[in-house]
Amino acid sequence: MDQLDDILLETLSFYNPLSREEIIAQMDTEKIQACPNFTIEDLDNRILQLIRRDAIKVGERKGDRTYVKNFPTRTKWISHRGIATDFTENSLGAFQAAVENGFDCLETDLRLTSDGHIVLCHDSSLCSISMSDRVVSQTSRSELSKIILNKGDGLLFFDQFIDQFSEIDFTLDIKKESGIEVINKLITYNLDLSKIRFLLWDKFQENYLLEKFPGALVYARKVECYRSVLAIVCGLSALAGINENKIYALPPKIKNLKILSPFLVEKYQKSGAKVLGYLPSSEDEVNLCIESKVAEILLNGPKI
Repeated sequence: MDQLDDILLETLSFYNPLSREEIIAQMDTEKIQACPNFTIEDLDNRILQLIRRDAIKVGERKGDRTYVKNFPTRTKWISHRGIATDFTENSLGAFQAAVENGFDCLETDLRLTSDGHIVLCHDSSLCSISMSDRVVSQTSRSELSKIILNKGDGLLFFDQFIDQFSEIDFTLDIKKESGIEVINKLITYNLDLSKIRFLLWDKFQENYLLEKFPGALVYARKVECYRSVLAIVCGLSALAGINENKIYALPPKIKNLKILSPFLVEKYQKSGAKVLGYLPSSEDEVNLCIESKVAEILLNGPKI
C-alpha cells in the first residue's frame, strides 16, 4: 500500500482541508488504476494509518471530517549522557550544560545500588569515571554519594534527576544486569510516559516493561536495527520486520559507507516507525541526519 500512501499525500495539501469525497475526486486517476484491487475500504485504512503516523491530521467542516497534511515535526535533539566537556558524564553539571545548549531530551543509564536505589551510571563499576573500582550493584547509595568523580562532581540518582529536569524529555537506557529490578523501582514513580522513551537490551525485559507500562515508547534493540536496515538496503523491505511502535537508531555512516538517506528513513516512516540518527561525529554527519529527515538525533557533546 506504499503507492496508495504516496497518492494520498500528493493529493492532500498543508493548507486546504479535503473531505474523503474530495480526496477521491482529486486523486490521480491513472495512478489509482495502477493500484491493484483498490477499494474505498483500502483508502479509509490508509487514511487511518497516516493519521496514526502524524502524516495527516483531522478537521471538521459542516459535520464532515476533513484531512490535511501535517507539517514535518522538528527534529528532537537528545544529549547522550549530557555534555561532559567540563563535567563527568551522567552528572548534574553535564545535564545542566545540555539543557543550556538547547537539547530537547536527556539520555541516561540506569543501574540499581545494593540497597535498591536507581543511580545514573553507564558502566557496572566506577573505574572509568573515578579513582574507585567499586561495583555499583554492590555498593549502597550512601557509599556511592561519598565518591568524588574524576572531574570533581558526584553521582546523580534518579529521584534527583527527575526532580531537577521535570520539564524536559528523558531517554532511559536500562542496563541488562539489573533490568527487572530497575523496572520494578520505576513503577513506584509517577512517570509521564509521554515524555519518556526506553532502551532495553533484552527481549524479556522489554516485554516486562511494556506489561508494566502499556503504551510506552521503546527503541528497537540493536539486532532489530541491523536486520531492518540490511533488509531495506538489499531490496527486501518485506523482511525488515519494522515495528510501527518503535524508534530505530541508525548511524549516519559506517566507516565511509553512507547509511542514512531520505529513501531509507521514509521506509521506516511508512511502516509507522521513527528513525534516530545515532551519534553523528561531524557537522557533515549531522547534516546528513537532518537531510534524511530523522525524527531524533542522539549527540555526544554540544550541538554541532
